Amino acid sequence: IYQPGRISTSRFADAARAAVETTRGVVLTYGDRPAEALFHADCGGHTASASDVWGGPAVPYLVGESDEVPDDTHRTWQVSLGADRLREALATRTRAELGRRLRDIRVSERDESGRAEAIALVGDHTVTVRGESFRAAVTREFGPQALQSTHFDVTRSGGNFVFNGRGYGHGVGLCQVGAA
Repeated sequence: IYQPGRISTSRFADAARAAVETTRGVVLTYGDRPAEALFHADCGGHTASASDVWGGPAVPYLVGESDEVPDDTHRTWQVSLGADRLREALATRTRAELGRRLRDIRVSERDESGRAEAIALVGDHTVTVRGESFRAAVTREFGPQALQSTHFDVTRSGGNFVFNGRGYGHGVGLCQVGAA
């Protein structure tokens, strides 16, 4: 989560100021347009392609790549979410008509980085949603720490779904952990 007040206390503050001064007035372009200089907190070991995360045409400079940072440098996380509250949030925020119960959540497609690209929500009806749409609905309901990325596995444990994941953010562009 971006915290602008940390610029004065961050160990990277001097380097950031120097980078700003060095590049003042410089615009990064691709073709005839300004480039989308996207970033996220932690790729979990592999960045994602913009087209995999959000759909649309591929952007040649926003492709997924494995980073060279040791695996234990990247964040891992786990969260357990109640099936009933999760079903209500998904019905409201994705308009997924599951029926009265959420029986299962399955990652039905993964992108080359290992992130959930498509998720099958199984209730009285089965609905498939994009991974990033699923994450957005869950974080709006449970907060930004709930599903920190779409790089996760999910299991059922009684009345809960347990998500075990890696990384933090959408995964597209510069990985701040890898850059640091």
